[in-house]
Amino acid sequence: MTSQLDLIGVLDAPVFLVNSAKRSTVVTAHYARAGNVVRKVRGWKCRNVRSLMSEFGAAFQFFDGFGENWYALEECMSYLDEWLDGEGYVVVVERAGDMLREAPDELRWFVAVMNDVARSWAQPIMDNDRFDRPARPFQVVLGFDGDVEVTRRFEEAGAILAQAEP
Repeated sequence: MTSQLDLIGVLDAPVFLVNSAKRSTVVTAHYARAGNVVRKVRGWKCRNVRSLMSEFGAAFQFFDGFGENWYALEECMSYLDEWLDGEGYVVVVERAGDMLREAPDELRWFVAVMNDVARSWAQPIMDNDRFDRPARPFQVVLGFDGDVEVTRRFEEAGAILAQAEP
């Protein structure tokens, strides 16, 4: 099995990593050591789109005018360096199996947005004055115990999952 530190911080690494560690605090500290900005999102607080937007807004400290829709989430996540500077960005979703349980069709949107954000961060911005930035990795660590049903939900939503343990 691949070490998570081998995958975190690599531009062409998978966007979605599955972690079955029981102690997410240890896992979160593990990612932060590589110079990444790490934010935990509580999957059980993201059971529908409205609560997911609220949880992401709180975890990443989005501005007051955050539109709380998929397009606004993508935009805010694509410009995190304006208020959170780091070598890369890692979203740790605790109890990911609970995410969007009340709105299962929306999981496809979540996966698409996270993939788009990762692609955006993988490209440097140059010749844009104060908005110049190097390419940076962006990854989502899904915390769950490898449950086949949860794996199926994320894969059906378009996520390519990589199993990785610390």
